[in-house]
Amino acid sequence: MGVMPLICMVVGLLLFGGIYSRAGATFPSPDFPPPSVGLNKFDLALQYLGRASGGKGQPQYIRVERAMARKAIADAQAAGVHYFRIAITGYGPSAYGRPNDLALWLEKPNQYWADMDSMMSDLKSHHIEIVPVFMFDVWQFPAITHETIGDLINNPQSKSWHLLSKYVEEFITRYRGKHMIYMYEMTNEMNLLADLNIVKYCQRGKYPSACGVRSNFTSQELIKFTQRFYDLIKSLDPSVPVSTGFSRPRPSAEHLEKNPAFIAGKPDWTADSLAQSLDDLAAMNKYADVISVHIYPHSKLGGISTSNPTKLIKVLENEAKKLNKPLFIGEFGAKNPNSPKGIKFIDEMLTAIRRYHVPYSALWVWEFYQKTIYSTYDTAPDSFNLEPGYTDSVIEQLRKTNAGFGFHVDPALLHPIVVITYPLDCQNIKAPVMVHAVASANGSQVTAVKFALDNDIFGSSASPPYRSKIPRALLAPGKHELTAFVYASSGQSSHYSTTIEIGRHQSCTVPAP
Repeated sequence: MGVMPLICMVVGLLLFGGIYSRAGATFPSPDFPPPSVGLNKFDLALQYLGRASGGKGQPQYIRVERAMARKAIADAQAAGVHYFRIAITGYGPSAYGRPNDLALWLEKPNQYWADMDSMMSDLKSHHIEIVPVFMFDVWQFPAITHETIGDLINNPQSKSWHLLSKYVEEFITRYRGKHMIYMYEMTNEMNLLADLNIVKYCQRGKYPSACGVRSNFTSQELIKFTQRFYDLIKSLDPSVPVSTGFSRPRPSAEHLEKNPAFIAGKPDWTADSLAQSLDDLAAMNKYADVISVHIYPHSKLGGISTSNPTKLIKVLENEAKKLNKPLFIGEFGAKNPNSPKGIKFIDEMLTAIRRYHVPYSALWVWEFYQKTIYSTYDTAPDSFNLEPGYTDSVIEQLRKTNAGFGFHVDPALLHPIVVITYPLDCQNIKAPVMVHAVASANGSQVTAVKFALDNDIFGSSASPPYRSKIPRALLAPGKHELTAFVYASSGQSSHYSTTIEIGRHQSCTVPAP
């Protein structure tokens, strides 16, 4: 969704031994990286902390969410993907006193970095790098320090800026030079908030108590902030490109900048011309090594509909070349991506990305379970979910696109995966319960997921959602081993086990993640 001369970019894109091979693809400029399409897996870091899908860092959630994360990593590898865009700091709190996704970093930094090291190790073993977004939720650092977004943007001495700087320094110092970072990204769509009266909008909303962290700011103030942020990142690691993380310009961006709504009294929604939109695009990405845009259907840029990817991407790519910066389509996707409209839009986007050799792009959103570990497509955000078994046609187009750019996957490294997502490890079951699992058969198709309690098969699913209810007759008191088996058309199989309790609590230890 700069003043300094452009530093010569060292992209850090290596030929990944043993998994990817390049097959004679040609690219528009030797200064730009070979094109490829990545994925938004923005909740990955939270999965390694056990905080992504309703968990609060309990051992049971850490184990199952890491297993789901490793499945997502392997599934992405099978699609020829070699980078994820990740909300590395999480995205909470967004208001004072709310749960803090960085609590572990603040309270037990050694444990936090050990968890991040585990994530990085799993990614590296699958030859996947990351685009870490340092401020995916723009309210996070001001909310932690009980300041406002204006303090962060305008005051280099603010507590929120010092806290953000501390995290950025620790992260970059730990991982720079290890070929794990594909690109750094400052924020996420922060440009969409500039020049509006966001304080007024918040106070009129459902949660006025959350408005303390809000304050209004202009585009010029945001540009100065990105300069400071860019300089910080480059001082720590000049070898990797930096993105703003901004969305494409709003249809009225230039008019809003000339007359900010919180000064004029109301927003000026007059549509910008194409030239004005491109001027805004250049200005907002002045302090960055790439041009960042996000593209979804049903909007416009200078009169060009985003539902016409071929025309839009041609214009954006040409503008990026004029600015001598590669284009990064940091997000693109569609609600209900397996619907005819969703498939059509994503296919047209991938076709345009191939045609114009867009260097960087990332589909939204990969294997996303927002509220629970066992249910997706149940909220507006996860209606965009891309996942094997649900959106196979889109994933196949993704694989073909990356193969066309020269990135091929060794089939020998692919195998089926299954994870029991509910019940959790050591959970006490008091009634017949539905068992849930996620599964994939990279390189082939899932033919069945079977469920067993102490080796007694009690159910089977041939397609997602994979689930089956444990019969009451099997629920004898005591500890039991619950297992899910996945079978693939390739003839391969795999399994995942957990321990559950029935009746009186037993001694039970959650396995290491």
